[in-house]
Amino acid sequence: MERREAAQERVTELTERVSAVQAKVDDATARRDAALTELDAEIATVTKDRQVVAEVIPADLLKLYDKLRAQQG
Repeated sequence: MERREAAQERVTELTERVSAVQAKVDDATARRDAALTELDAEIATVTKDRQVVAEVIPADLLKLYDKLRAQQG
């Protein structure tokens, strides 16, 4: 009977720990998703801004820029 009670206490303890870890995972996932949403919005803004600027740059200069950007990162 004593072993059963000890085992049950251990099960309860481990269940609580699993719940605590899952809560941390859920929180981290939510923060990650929020950060990705923010990054996606920033990428869209920068891409749009780049397109506006690229429209006023001469085509040959833009082609050279893109070539250098591809080579050097």
